[in-house]
Amino acid sequence: MKIISENHVELPVCHRQICILYRLLSEKQDDGYTHYGIHAENAATGEALTIPDITVNQSMARRLYDSLLRGKVTTVSFREVVEDFLGSM
Repeated sequence: MKIISENHVELPVCHRQICILYRLLSEKQDDGYTHYGIHAENAATGEALTIPDITVNQSMARRLYDSLLRGKVTTVSFREVVEDFLGSM
C-alpha cells in the first residue's frame, strides 16, 4: 500500500507521553478502483493495526483520518472508532 499521509499525535498518559502514528493508505485494486485504508501504531508499545480496505471514496477516507488525528484515537479503540464512523455514513 502507498502512504498518502503520515502524522502523529502525543498523548499524556500517567505522567509520560505516548506517540500514536497514523498513516492514510491507498492501493489500486484489480477492480480498477483505488481503495483507502488507515494504519495506527503505538510507538511506545509497537502495537499496530491496519484496516486496509475501508472505502474507495478518498474524501471519506480523509475525513476519517482527520477525525482519528483530532480525537487522538489510540490503537485500543481504533477499530471500534472506524466501525462507528462507517456505521454513521
